[in-house]
Amino acid sequence: MSARHGHTLLDFSLVAEDGGEWDFEASVTLADFTGLRAELAEGDLRPLYLAWLAGLRVWELADDDEEEYTLATEPPVPAGLDTLTGCQRALADFLRLDDDLLAAVGATSAPLTAAPSARRP
Repeated sequence: MSARHGHTLLDFSLVAEDGGEWDFEASVTLADFTGLRAELAEGDLRPLYLAWLAGLRVWELADDDEEEYTLATEPPVPAGLDTLTGCQRALADFLRLDDDLLAAVGATSAPLTAAPSARRP
């Protein structure tokens, strides 16, 4: 993540732990992610939470920051994690989030009762 001229840029990348090659059978295209920007602009924080989950998994596997990892505070769980949009599902697939993990956070998430833009004050 970087900030410049009042704008924030999020950079998502995935490196295979085993150094293997890209899995073309499960690949996603840029078109699968195009709706994420609009969702974020409308106040839907589910894509950011999915990215945090993926980062947490990678961070958890790293042995060098155990103390910092245990002191990290979880961000608020956004509503509607049990009903991801197509773009959010593509992001979760790209980040290789486990379906059981998604089901667990979805079960703790409040139901999505209105569109994110309708919930903003």
